[in-house]
Amino acid sequence: SLLYKLKAYDPDGDPLTFGLRSSPGSDVIVVESTSNTEANVYLNKLLDREEQDEYALVLTLTDGRLGIGNYVTQSLLLLVEDVNDNAPVFKSHQNSIMLREDAPPGVIAQLEATDADEGPYGQVLYHPGNDVDRTLFSVSTVGEVAVVRLIGTLDYETQTVHQLKVLAVDRAKEGRVNTGTAIILVKVEDVEDQPPEFLKITPIARVVENSPIGTMVLQVKAVDGDRGINNKVVYSIEPSDGAFKIEKDTGRVVTGELLDREALPLGSSSYVLRIIATEVGGKKRPPASAWTEVTILVTDVNDEAPRFKSTAYECEIAENAPQNTPVTFLGNSDPEVFDYDQGINGTFELYVKGTDVFEITPKRAINEAPFTIKVKNGTALDFEWTRNFNFTIVAREIVKINPKYTEVPIIVNVLDRNDNYPEFTKGSYEVWVAENCDIGTTVAWVQALDDDSGSFGTMGVRYTNLAGSISNL
Repeated sequence: SLLYKLKAYDPDGDPLTFGLRSSPGSDVIVVESTSNTEANVYLNKLLDREEQDEYALVLTLTDGRLGIGNYVTQSLLLLVEDVNDNAPVFKSHQNSIMLREDAPPGVIAQLEATDADEGPYGQVLYHPGNDVDRTLFSVSTVGEVAVVRLIGTLDYETQTVHQLKVLAVDRAKEGRVNTGTAIILVKVEDVEDQPPEFLKITPIARVVENSPIGTMVLQVKAVDGDRGINNKVVYSIEPSDGAFKIEKDTGRVVTGELLDREALPLGSSSYVLRIIATEVGGKKRPPASAWTEVTILVTDVNDEAPRFKSTAYECEIAENAPQNTPVTFLGNSDPEVFDYDQGINGTFELYVKGTDVFEITPKRAINEAPFTIKVKNGTALDFEWTRNFNFTIVAREIVKINPKYTEVPIIVNVLDRNDNYPEFTKGSYEVWVAENCDIGTTVAWVQALDDDSGSFGTMGVRYTNLAGSISNL
């Protein structure tokens, strides 16, 4: 680069030679003659103000007649003007900081950067990097120092390490702006502020009724919610009535007794359990705990036979009752049958055994049903021939393998109705009466019989009329 133009004058008109006295730093420029009286000064190497900000140089001039080593001299002071060519550099600082997750807001670090440039180019302002969580941390300039503050609440379970980027930026108002960067790692120390966390849960499980005691049903797993502390977790169960137990160290839920699905409340075939995970060995009192609910469905096995609600039944029906007339159940008997197994295991058929005079409805039912016994053959209902019928009703499962069944006895009493006429023992009676017998003398004894019972039968026969040619006697 051309720095300067030199011009000299010699009264004698001799040609002039321009030069540079050798001295430390004099190689920064070169002098080149352009004519007998003129020369240019050029920059010979790159300048760095931060290494040397000025050069004191001596220019020489001769016409060749002054003798060897004799010159006319002229001082040249070369001042190096600053440009913004240096970035701020942070001084040595702590690269990592450990903070408890419950640390209060406050100053956590102070950093300082320097810039070798002058003026605004060498003055520094501090800012947080773009990726700094500004809800947790702030960076501000206090004098010549960067002050880093914690302004939010740390959470070990959300993030264990935060990387803070602090920027040092010079105050250049135009042109190039230089930036220096410092990195601080903020490591979060866990504290006991989280309950256990369930990692493995089976919300719904199934177990077959009558399973052996100790049968595994499900398993849960929980860990300390404070991952950096990792206290041991033990398990308990509610209700602890004995149906199910839990192994406190493994979280295995097993049967504690033989289960009977039919013994559960009507319409329910499940247990709802609360499993509690509790930390042990920690400092927190009471110990941290968490719970979850699981539902255990007890699945059916065919262990119930159809059962009638009464062990025997006594009924009555009038003789000559037409077909489909229902019998009347006597006493406190309950005409109902039940089987509390599920699905096909609880489906059964009903039928009559031992007579074809009666039938039962319905023919098939599921779980529970009232039943009716009806007349199938009304012509067989004759009190005078049969006063009662003894037979059996059966409830039998429809499963093909080892169906269970129950039988109960039935007595149906036939009620008498006035369906027979009185009949005399003889079609005609021949008697002899002595003349002149006294009034009131019995002259004949007649009898009529009736096959019906009680007042409908012989006991209720009344003799009302006496007719014929001598009825007046």
